[in-house]
Amino acid sequence: MNVDRPAVISVNMEAAAAGMNEFLARLHDYRFKLNRAFAVRRICLSDPDTSEIEPDGDSCSDMRRLVGTGDQQPFLGMMILGG
Repeated sequence: MNVDRPAVISVNMEAAAAGMNEFLARLHDYRFKLNRAFAVRRICLSDPDTSEIEPDGDSCSDMRRLVGTGDQQPFLGMMILGG
């Protein structure tokens, strides 16, 4: 089908709902397992059986220097992102 704007709302809503559910699970601690067992979640839309969840591990080597820094000015310590 030739369309200028494909319908992606279902894909966007699935990702948004997963993100919001993850946020609420961490905020209210209602899971049976510890939150660190859900560090990474990959959603596969073409084959839901291949979606996966990974436990916590080493922090990302690229972002490790920013872990625990909190809100800062300029954003992420980058002058170009300062406002």
